[in-house]
Amino acid sequence: MLEELYVSRADNSFHQKLKKYTGPDLLILDELGLKKLNQNSVDDFYEIIAGRYEQKSTIVTSNKSFDEWGRILFDPVLATAILDRFVHHCHFVTIKGESYRMKERQGLINNDQKPKRGRPPKTDGETNPPCDDN
Repeated sequence: MLEELYVSRADNSFHQKLKKYTGPDLLILDELGLKKLNQNSVDDFYEIIAGRYEQKSTIVTSNKSFDEWGRILFDPVLATAILDRFVHHCHFVTIKGESYRMKERQGLINNDQKPKRGRPPKTDGETNPPCDDN
């Protein structure tokens, strides 16, 4: 997404590409913070978030806490502006526990079994709390 926006600046199609990400009713950003962003990417990311703010829904998954986002998003000032928009009207769902991929891998090592397709079944201690709409 961010690379596409960066490249679009060269052919003057930036605003058209930006609408591709600000227009949909729902945008899902998976594993935000997996890689650090450069200044150009953070600027474009801010444009997306600001364009969707209070108008469209955005789901973000990340394994990083908010205090780490200043380093990930390159610019602490823009990171604060982005987070401010995220948390203003948000619902948090925190999932704790080991990675299902690691559990699957450990099962292979310990039990010498082939992995099953799909997500592993939930065990007694792995239920997620309901999301609060207040």
